[in-house]
Order: sequence, then structure tokens, then C-alpha cells
Amino acid sequence: MAKKVKVDLEIGETKVKVSKEGKDLEVNVDTKNIDVEIHNHKDKKEFKYDGKKLDIDIKKDAEGVQVTLDAQTGLLKWIGKIISKVVLRRFK
Repeated sequence: MAKKVKVDLEIGETKVKVSKEGKDLEVNVDTKNIDVEIHNHKDKKEFKYDGKKLDIDIKKDAEGVQVTLDAQTGLLKWIGKIISKVVLRRFK
């Protein structure tokens, strides 16, 4: 039987939720300006970054990898590509 761990923190306007059961992991960070979600399950991995001017959505499953990047400026698009590459390396 896999051990289930759940942690909820709230500091000011920042909320952090972490849930782990066996090898499945879910992390949610919610602040005033950004939201970050990480879901790591056995055969499906997902990363979402939602900011005011930059949105990144990465999904990896048995079918392949899907990356969606939405940025308002060229600099943010460049930064988003770097973040996407780093996250994809971690998903391997």
C-alpha cells in the first residue's frame, strides 16, 4: 500500500499544496501574480505556468509531448522556450 502525504501551506496570499501517493506527485503554487501546477503520474506528466504575460503548458504522455507557449513580448517568448526546455529535460 502506497503511503499518501498531503501538505497545504498558506502564507499571506501564497498558497502551496503538495500531494504525493507512491510515485504520483501533484504540486500547486498559487500567488497573486502566477499559478504553477505540476502533475507527475505513472504515465502522464503535466506542467502549467500561468502568469500575467506568459503562459506555458507542457503535457507528456504515451502519445508524445505537447508544448503550448503564449507570451506577450519577444523576450518573454525566449524565456518561455528556455523554461520549456528545462522542464522537458526533467520529465525524461
